[in-house]
Amino acid sequence: MHLIALENEPSSTLGGQELNLLGICEGLANRGHQVSLVYTKEGDLLETYGKFCQDLIPVKRYQANRKNPLDMVKFAVEFFNDISPIKKRLTPLFFLMTLVLYFGAMVYQLSRKSP
Repeated sequence: MHLIALENEPSSTLGGQELNLLGICEGLANRGHQVSLVYTKEGDLLETYGKFCQDLIPVKRYQANRKNPLDMVKFAVEFFNDISPIKKRLTPLFFLMTLVLYFGAMVYQLSRKSP
């Protein structure tokens, strides 16, 4: 399995969600799964993620202005380009800790060509 974890800021100073995601990802990597981290802001946990992740990919944002169709298109293009290094691997499973990140994951899934 290839897990793509979406995290705004992988930092130990923000709370339990960030540490929970780290533990889940590290555990899956230790069991032989591929893990990639996609994030918007650097945090102190990036070094730890770098020890077991296939990819550490910064993106500009996970959200588009839903009231602005042009911004939604711009976001989709930017997000797809940012995560393009991982699109040619195994079919991924996205792990989202919050619903806010859902749109970014959907853009990625819709951009993939069916086998």
